[in-house]
Amino acid sequence: MLYFQKLFKLPSPVDLGMSKSANAMPSRLFCQAGDVCWEDYYDKVKQDYPVRYFLSSTMPELFISAWRKIYFPIKSLVYWVKYHTVCKRHLLDLRQPTTNTYDDYRYGWRDTDTLMLFALFNLLNTFVNKEFKNFVCPSEEECNDPMFGEANRDQRNAYFEIVALHNWWNVDRKNDLKEFDAILKECSGEKRKWDKDDAEWDDTDCQEFKNAVRQMYHKVDVKEMEMMAKEEEMLVRLIKVRRWLWS
Repeated sequence: MLYFQKLFKLPSPVDLGMSKSANAMPSRLFCQAGDVCWEDYYDKVKQDYPVRYFLSSTMPELFISAWRKIYFPIKSLVYWVKYHTVCKRHLLDLRQPTTNTYDDYRYGWRDTDTLMLFALFNLLNTFVNKEFKNFVCPSEEECNDPMFGEANRDQRNAYFEIVALHNWWNVDRKNDLKEFDAILKECSGEKRKWDKDDAEWDDTDCQEFKNAVRQMYHKVDVKEMEMMAKEEEMLVRLIKVRRWLWS
């Protein structure tokens, strides 16, 4: 037994007088002039103990290399199947399955500006639902700590900003969309009041119709511009807390 141990065991750097304590030596990359490095040690044992070096170093590396060629392709295949069937974290779900006609999106074409909005806030929702429970909100007392107060204040502010953004996307914005939907339905109902045969129209009707259409479109445009400005504001705020969205 001792013979086999001796056959496979290489002398250490301490045994060879190349290191004074704990076999500690630098690599050649960080080796200063006159110092002995690990590369010097391996060159020496390879030359002085070729059989031991082959059995204890070269042969295991050959087996490890062969194992990696078998193991890693299988691991990569399992990983690929897992992340394309069970855990699809790398795929962004942009769908917005709502009853609101303005915002409902389940498939098909949408302009890039809208998809960017959906993507970023869907990611925020995923973070809040799955990871935000691990987010620590420092107390006001911790924010006054002389050493870590500033960092704690930043973290506390980020916590409440994430809560505010999540609430806007899931509550306030949906209320705005319902209001906008109601305006669209009101305008549609107003248009139906003017459904007349050509013979029933006169100059006064035409002028009143133009004024009504102008008012309807103005009302829609004002609300839509308000919503777009708010979305842009919240997107900027979300980007500013992006570095806090990790666990």
